[in-house]
Amino acid sequence: MIDIAIHDDFLTSVVLENIQAQMKTITYDPPEPEKASYYGGAFWHTRVLKTDSPVAKEIRKNIKNIFKMEVIENTHVCTYTLTGATDKARPHDDLVPGHPKDRSYNCLIYIIGDSLINNGTGFYIKKGDNLDLNSHIGFKINRAILFKREIVHSPLHWAGNSSWRHSIANSFVIV
Repeated sequence: MIDIAIHDDFLTSVVLENIQAQMKTITYDPPEPEKASYYGGAFWHTRVLKTDSPVAKEIRKNIKNIFKMEVIENTHVCTYTLTGATDKARPHDDLVPGHPKDRSYNCLIYIIGDSLINNGTGFYIKKGDNLDLNSHIGFKINRAILFKREIVHSPLHWAGNSSWRHSIANSFVIV
């Protein structure tokens, strides 16, 4: 099974341009208080899409065609995100109780932002009681990062030289 995989040009240019236009005009919901508390402060705004939305369907199709994974439809949560906190790292995993750990994945797709390493995502490994930044993947428009939900990760904005980014966060279970 894949731990982390990267694919550039995940969406067609037409689909990408339509999503970019939509993301610039919608309103985003502020972080939920319990999530803001869990992550040590608010750092992203969201807009959850319906599972049957054209965007969610396109993403499931591309995950199947590109990463060769079949998404269980009723497990797919597709969310537009706006991220830009610069005060500190907020490493976390996205495990959900009751979902099989070995089949639970995220697919983060970068949509709007500056192509900077620190607009991207860092991945951590546990060393004793500490989390060490092990890898980071820079921001590039239309880059998809598929990774197991158990992998600890964080936006890299806190490391400096970054800007706000729009992404699509997808979480799901595979067949």
